[in-house]
Amino acid sequence: RTYNKDLDIIPAQKVEDEKVILTWHVQNVKALAKEPFSEDLDKLSPSVLLAPTDFLIDGYQGNAETWENFGKWIYSLNEGKRNLSPETQQKIYSLIRDKNSNIEKAQILYEYLQDKTRYVSVQVGIGGWQPIEADQVDRLSFGDCKALTNYMKALLDIAGIPSYYTLVRAGRNSSDIISDFPSNQFNHAILCTLIDNDTVWLECTSQRMPFGYIGSFTDDREVVLINEKGGNLVRTKVYTYDENQKNCKANIEIDMEGNLSCSVNTGYKGMFYDENLKIMLSDDYDMEKLIREKLHLPNFSLQNFNLEENHDFHPSIDLNVQLSVNSYGKKFGNKMAINLNLLNKLETIPPSKDLRHSDIILKRSFIENDTLIYTIPEGYQVEKTSSNRSVQTEFGEFKSTIIVDGLNIQYVRYLKINKGIYPPDRYNQFSEFYSAVKQGDEDRVILMSK
Repeated sequence: RTYNKDLDIIPAQKVEDEKVILTWHVQNVKALAKEPFSEDLDKLSPSVLLAPTDFLIDGYQGNAETWENFGKWIYSLNEGKRNLSPETQQKIYSLIRDKNSNIEKAQILYEYLQDKTRYVSVQVGIGGWQPIEADQVDRLSFGDCKALTNYMKALLDIAGIPSYYTLVRAGRNSSDIISDFPSNQFNHAILCTLIDNDTVWLECTSQRMPFGYIGSFTDDREVVLINEKGGNLVRTKVYTYDENQKNCKANIEIDMEGNLSCSVNTGYKGMFYDENLKIMLSDDYDMEKLIREKLHLPNFSLQNFNLEENHDFHPSIDLNVQLSVNSYGKKFGNKMAINLNLLNKLETIPPSKDLRHSDIILKRSFIENDTLIYTIPEGYQVEKTSSNRSVQTEFGEFKSTIIVDGLNIQYVRYLKINKGIYPPDRYNQFSEFYSAVKQGDEDRVILMSK
C-alpha cells in the first residue's frame, strides 16, 4: 500500500523478475526554509509512505490494512508472553494482599517494577517487534520498552486489573502519526490501565517517573491500544493549563549601591517538571552547575539552594535559592533604574516575515506566574514605573502589574499560552504577541534618592 502526501503523481510501473516496481519522480522541488513553531520536515514536505497489506515476519502472519488488523498481529506476538512463576505470583499477592483499592495495588506494582527492572534496548530479529517473556524479565531484571510494558501488564493481570499494551510515537516534539494510513509508525510501547472507570497511563521504562504520569514524552498524541479484538486509535492524556505551570515567588532587597539579596522559590509542574527533572537527578556538583546556568544572571553569587519533589499523579519540583546580584540597579546621578523581571525574561521572539508557509504549532498549553516583591533602601523613593500591561490574543494572554507600597514594590507577571494549530496568515499577529511579552519583560522602576 502507498500513501501520497502532498504529491499528485502517478508512479511509473514496470515488472522485472516477477516483481512490480513503482517509481515516483519529482524535480525542481524548492527547499523549505525552517520556520519557528512549525511541524517537522516530514509533515511539510511531499512524501510517499509504504506499508504492506499482508505480510509474514519470522513465521507470524499479519495484515495491516486496518488498525484493527494491525493490532491483532501485535496481540499475536504478545500472546503467551506473560507467564510468571508461582513464586513470583505469590510474591505479588503478598505485596497487594492488604490493599483495598485497585489504584493502590497498581501503584505498588508499578513501583515494584521500577525498583526491580532496568531499561536495556536489545532486539534481534523478531525481537524488534516482540517482547521477551515476562518470566525472563522477572529473572534478569531488564528489558526494552516492549518487554517492560508486557511485564507490567503481567503484574497487573495477577492483581485482576485490566490493562492494554499500547504503541506510541514517543518524543517531546514528535509529530503525530498519520492516522488514516495503518502501518508501523511507532518507536515505543507504554501501558494503558483502566482503574475505577478512569484511564491511567504508565511509562514502564523509567525508574523515576511518578505513577500515572507520562509527561511530554508521550502526552497528547494518537496511539494504538492493543486488545484481543485488535488495535484501536485512542489519544493519550492532554495536560491542562493547571497541570503545566511555573510559579515563581521572590523577595528581593536592594541596597544603596543597587546590589540585590534574593530569596526565590520556583515551583515546576507538568512540562516544566519534565524540563527540570534532570537537575533533580544530578549529583551535587552538576546540580549546582545546572542551577547556575538556569538563572541567566550576570554578576551573581549563589549562596544556597535546595530542591524538593512532589512525586505523585501531578508531580512538581520546588527549587529554593538564596542569591545575590552585584550592581543590578543602574545608578545615574541621584537615580537608580531597576528592571523588575529578574528571572524569567522571554529570550527570543519569532521574527516577523512577509510570507509564512506552514501552520503555527503550539504543542502545549501552559501558564507562568511570577510574583516578585522588592524592598528598596531607606533614602530612596519610587519616581516612576512602567505602565501596567494587558494583552489578550487567540495565542495567549500576558499581564504585568506593578504596585508600589512605601518601600515595597510588587511586580506580578502572568503569561498564558494556548495550545493549538493556527493558520500561516496569523503568523505576524503571533510574532506581535511575543514582541509585546518581550517588551513587557523590560518593565522597570526609577528610584530617586530623597
